[in-house]
Amino acid sequence: MLQAEELTKKQPCCFLEEIIIRIDRECDRHPGKLHLEDRLLSIFTNALQVSTKFNTITIQYDPEEFDSAVGRYRAHTKAVVLAIQTFLEGRESTNFKIGIQDIRLHDCATLFALGKKFLSRVHSIGLRFEPYDTTVRSIQELLPLATNLKEISLVSDTGETLTLNPIRKVTKAISSKTLESISLAGVDTTKDKLQEILHPFKASLKNIKLRQMTFEQKSFESFVCYISRKYSLEDLDLEDIWEIDGKKEREVIDPMSYWYDLHATPSPS
Repeated sequence: MLQAEELTKKQPCCFLEEIIIRIDRECDRHPGKLHLEDRLLSIFTNALQVSTKFNTITIQYDPEEFDSAVGRYRAHTKAVVLAIQTFLEGRESTNFKIGIQDIRLHDCATLFALGKKFLSRVHSIGLRFEPYDTTVRSIQELLPLATNLKEISLVSDTGETLTLNPIRKVTKAISSKTLESISLAGVDTTKDKLQEILHPFKASLKNIKLRQMTFEQKSFESFVCYISRKYSLEDLDLEDIWEIDGKKEREVIDPMSYWYDLHATPSPS
């Protein structure tokens, strides 16, 4: 925090575009949260004074933490959000964006409680699921308020794959009409199920990223063909893709080649 305060007072930050606030176990060393909101507000204000490019604030939770107690970071999250809200007051017409990365389901309730004014500024959300997550209510309540959401990432938090049911529930709650990017990782699916999830965003979607995905019924190739025909994407990223048919599972070698083959430029005759 002290280093950030010093840096944002100096001219070398004139090209600063984004401030990332990390919420992790280090927060436990500062249980009092003394003046956290005021100090963050000072950092944001200084950054705006030294850089005309500063337009993004990202809240990042520890991506390697799997066992945080429910509400562990509630007070810190609240202080960060209140600082952001105060900073953005009077800047309603500006293009400041908020990112929330590596958040777990039980931390979403705190953000939801802080209201629409903050969430309407959220540009991207990266959500981590765990196999034992049985309810997605907190993120379902949050997403309708994120009316300007452009990017969402839904990722399995462990090596175990997820069924598509919780993913479907989450994507159905998205209210943004301009979602441009969706990223999924660690999910079992079929072409038809994934098609159903992506279809509501067909008009606006520009980027799809899939990794550690298992396609049932050997449906990966047909999914790529469907995307190629129906979507006007700027980027499709496929990594660590598997297919399963009955009990047989195989890795798809070079999954991107399926996409490239469909978009190959014919050689001149």
